[in-house]
Order: sequence, then C-alpha cells, then structure tokens
Amino acid sequence: MLRLPVRNAGDVFVVEGLTDLEEALSSQWVGHELEVLMRTLHWTICSAVRSTFTCKPMVVMAELQPLRDRFEASLRRTLTAPPWDEPDRRLVRDYFAS
Repeated sequence: MLRLPVRNAGDVFVVEGLTDLEEALSSQWVGHELEVLMRTLHWTICSAVRSTFTCKPMVVMAELQPLRDRFEASLRRTLTAPPWDEPDRRLVRDYFAS
C-alpha cells in the first residue's frame, strides 16, 4: 500500500510527493534500453493518479481508468516527439508490432 499526503487546494486535491515518487522510480531506467517504455509507464500511472485525485481525496488503484490505453497513446507520441531518439522509437515500434 502506498500512502501519500493529500491536501485540499481549493477546487482540487493535490498529492504531495507524487511527482517526486514518479521521478525516483522512472529515473532508475535512464540509459537502460527499455527507458522509453518504463519512463512512459511511470508517467502514465502518475498522471492517472493525479487526475483521479482532482475529484476526491482518496484513490484506490482499482478505481483508476484502464492505463493501457493511456500508456499506448503516450508511446505513440514518442514516435514523433523529442527527446526520444531512433533506437527508442524502434523499441516503441517493436512494442506495437508484437
């Protein structure tokens, strides 16, 4: 179980440390051949949690919308957007080919 402090910021709830947690997890993949996949996956999970917290102060992972669609949409954007280079884009194309 993961518990992070949540504060009411007026019209939304903010999860303290969520971005730091995402960066700590995804930074472990910098330079690894799977970096584009793993960093995109961590960012996708973080953004799904963040968007769910805008509505309510407590989130159970089972309540999140399916992440696969969000993850794959983010991966598709890596095919045209920086900072990913050609080996990363090849890995993403291979992911979709399998």
